[in-house]
Amino acid sequence: MINVLEDEVRALHRDLRSKDAGFCACERCESDVVTLALNNARPRYVSDQVLGGAVTRTSLSDQGQRTALLVIVYDAMRQVAQRPRHDGAPAEGAAT
Repeated sequence: MINVLEDEVRALHRDLRSKDAGFCACERCESDVVTLALNNARPRYVSDQVLGGAVTRTSLSDQGQRTALLVIVYDAMRQVAQRPRHDGAPAEGAAT
């Protein structure tokens, strides 16, 4: 059983982060963003990755659902940026 939403959240996070260098790209911040976003989104579990994953990915291609997920991911990014848990050193990809 897997939550196919995780792949979509990671892809949206990478896309948003690439468009705004102000967000940290370190592994810890990425993990925190993905965790927070997944905790705030409705999970999409499938037991059959081929068929179930295809159906779920199709439903995520709906513009309304994709926009809602985009908002959740961006909100998670803002929250993590306000209180990052990485060490004080500038992280790779972070704005200086």
